[in-house]
Amino acid sequence: MLRRSTIGKNTSSLKQRQLSHLHSQLAQLEANLSDFETLMKVTTFQAEYIKKLGIMHGSLFMSSHKIFEEETQKYRHRKRLQQVDSVVSTVLGGLKKENLAPSNLLAQYSKFPKEEEMTTLNKYTVFNRFSKGYRKSIHRTPHWTKKSQRVNPEHF
Repeated sequence: MLRRSTIGKNTSSLKQRQLSHLHSQLAQLEANLSDFETLMKVTTFQAEYIKKLGIMHGSLFMSSHKIFEEETQKYRHRKRLQQVDSVVSTVLGGLKKENLAPSNLLAQYSKFPKEEEMTTLNKYTVFNRFSKGYRKSIHRTPHWTKKSQRVNPEHF
């Protein structure tokens, strides 16, 4: 059997080991907290720059999308105008071959300027009395693909 004195020594040495282990864990925790504090200071310093970078990146993406999308819209708009011109000229040519008179609608379309005769301003903008400068983008008008916007009021 173990004597009481050895049991007391074993428990006191066990307590000493536990306390030294807790002390080392506490020192490690303090070191981790100080590292965390320095990382938080650096992060708060860099947060403003990260925000500016995010804003710049997003604005670059949106502006490039706007530029490229607008070019393709203009391209499709020009093609649509050219297709309407070719259909009207084909129908009018067929009616002339048959010696038939064109309807009022076709006569009206034949008076409209062709796509190549239109100025850039008249191709892509329309008169609007509520807009600043009395012009707005044709893409902002309702049903702009279904209406003829080729003739504007005089002096506009």
